[in-house]
Amino acid sequence: MHHLLPTINTPLTKQTILAATNGGLDIFSHYISDFEQPKKAFKAVFRKDEHPSANVFQGESGVYIYKDFAEGKPINAIDFVMRLKNCPFYDALIYINQDLGLRLREAQNRGSFEVGGSFDYWSQFEDASTTVSRIAATLTKYEVAGVKKYVTDKGYTVSTTAENPAFAFNLGEGYTKIYRPLEKNPKHKHCYIGKRTSTYQSIFGLSQLPAQCSVILLVEGLKDCIIANTNLNEDGIYAVGLDNVSTKIPDEILRQLHSKANHVILCLDTDEIGRKESNRKSQQYGLRNFILPSLLSENGGKDISDWFCLKLDKRLLLDSLGEVLASPEPKLSITPEPKENKPLPLLESLLETEKKLAQLATQPIVYSPPLVNMGEVPIIRRGTINIIQGKYGSHKSRIAEAFCSLLIANSSDCMQHCLNFERTDEAITVVYIDTERNLNEEFPTAIQSIKQKGCYGVNDTPVDFRFTSIKQVPRNKRLQAVKTFIEQIRTQTTYPMFVLLDVVTDCVSDFNNASESMQLFDYLGNLCDNFGCTFLLVIHQNPNSDKARGHTGTEATNKASTVMQIGYEKGKNNEDTDLISLKFLKIRSAKRPTPVHLLYDENQKGLVLAHSDFIQKITAERRQVADSELVAEKLGELLKPSMPQKELLLVLKQSFECSENTLKSRLEEITEKKIEIIDHKGNICTLRAHTANGKPTVYELEVSEQITESEQPFMICELF
Repeated sequence: MHHLLPTINTPLTKQTILAATNGGLDIFSHYISDFEQPKKAFKAVFRKDEHPSANVFQGESGVYIYKDFAEGKPINAIDFVMRLKNCPFYDALIYINQDLGLRLREAQNRGSFEVGGSFDYWSQFEDASTTVSRIAATLTKYEVAGVKKYVTDKGYTVSTTAENPAFAFNLGEGYTKIYRPLEKNPKHKHCYIGKRTSTYQSIFGLSQLPAQCSVILLVEGLKDCIIANTNLNEDGIYAVGLDNVSTKIPDEILRQLHSKANHVILCLDTDEIGRKESNRKSQQYGLRNFILPSLLSENGGKDISDWFCLKLDKRLLLDSLGEVLASPEPKLSITPEPKENKPLPLLESLLETEKKLAQLATQPIVYSPPLVNMGEVPIIRRGTINIIQGKYGSHKSRIAEAFCSLLIANSSDCMQHCLNFERTDEAITVVYIDTERNLNEEFPTAIQSIKQKGCYGVNDTPVDFRFTSIKQVPRNKRLQAVKTFIEQIRTQTTYPMFVLLDVVTDCVSDFNNASESMQLFDYLGNLCDNFGCTFLLVIHQNPNSDKARGHTGTEATNKASTVMQIGYEKGKNNEDTDLISLKFLKIRSAKRPTPVHLLYDENQKGLVLAHSDFIQKITAERRQVADSELVAEKLGELLKPSMPQKELLLVLKQSFECSENTLKSRLEEITEKKIEIIDHKGNICTLRAHTANGKPTVYELEVSEQITESEQPFMICELF
């Protein structure tokens, strides 16, 4: 066969491609790196091949052929590219034309179809409660049309019948997949019309997903996508369809799915190749694998469409899926390549946010389970910024380490170290970034302690526990160091990330610099919203104050969903005792729980819950001196919202063993320092004294931050 030099007007066809590439020889030379010359063996392209067992040879017609001796039928160069690129025929021609610079003229009108025909085929997939109109509505939503006849890109005209219908799936601008479900010849079951766009994704149904839902199933094929959505949307379950069992899932699509759903689950066919690909994809992408119940295969079915076609029990299907949702996500075995996220233009980004909020605002808000809770109270919610503050030496880092141990714990035996906190059942990647401790002894000791309290051995290296120090990084480069480390880990895990910054004021060069602090918290907020991160920030308090340090501390308190304070309780001589109190100064959208009382245990090298007898002993000593914080707690119970001073002092004397003058001093201190008081409704208040000549003094609680019902988490029951 002679090598034809094409002109710009030569049409792009199979014949012109082969003529322009020496019968396909140039195509093999371009796409196979090991190929040197015809008949010389090289390693097979489509499988792992330790010993060269493939070659290219010239057939009797002059066309060059690829042959893998471990496989079956040889294929020509165009079929080779179709398999290599996982694309239809004409797209393979385009790839070759562009990659080899052949300058062949692509067709402007590449096939067409005429809308019409019956939708009766789809009615067999309705379950007992589904109506035909629901299926019709789903087909309309997903832009599926019946087809009377169509013309292929090769120019063949095909007419459909009721016995062999065809349907057109819109895959993008001018790009359509024709599907003939009852066609017996596999070669003619699918065909594509039009030109694949640059924005085409080989996953069907992405644009029809809601902004938020409970479960997204990744099913195999476009038909399964239609049937799953028709029958399961009412249960909070949505589906997207992989183009075929080998379709790769891009990282950005996977992140998009995780941002929309609490659970992203594989649900491929139950045949041999489907199970094999399910297991591979489960490990590659860190997704749980829903193998349809054996009742399906026992009745001759293999996919979720067959489940509804065979009229099998929907409740059994949902119960089986519920068991999968309750199981942990698998570990990633393949590290995805990092992708560059190009920001949207400003207006486009704002409009996209408005669209998402508008849809969410029309639905009941389903809160994701918190990462950490204490009883019914969410302590650390997913996608939030949280802080632990305290004075030097108050065990801030140790309480933060306890949260890390809790979240990486691999056994319920570890709960003794978790101080009555509980964790989500979901797998979490914990990231610990330290700024203070030395790298030879102090920080390694902390890492060992976290592992041991999480039921790991000292020599274990949990893959979901990552850590580093930025102590050695110049201060003006520390924020960039934090960014680099977190973004690298984000490319290596699909799990939610819990990031501990200890201490956060060391992540900026100047904690009193408003601009730097704003930049830090803008960045942390972006990671919370878009990258599945939750932050716990450790911060020092200002000397002689309960305020977190510097402008960074002020901004942290404003942005935080939960603010915890840890410190030693005072005794009767106003000296520190051994009793440590963990207080909850702020919990957004929930009533603050009572403080947790702790002790440092030298044997365990960590914090433990204090015994009730010791707590009562220290509390009794504080009552003898009318400790201002205890008095403030009592005022929250007594004032509803006001009481005359004389009556208030009489009631307080029943609780505190001190003089009336001491109590008056405490009331003045609480008023002047604006010590926070929690009233009987959970509102944050301050004490105000109303005085006037000739009238008795009246003390009143003035609300500074009100907790209303609208701010409480609104929970709805999910199926699972």
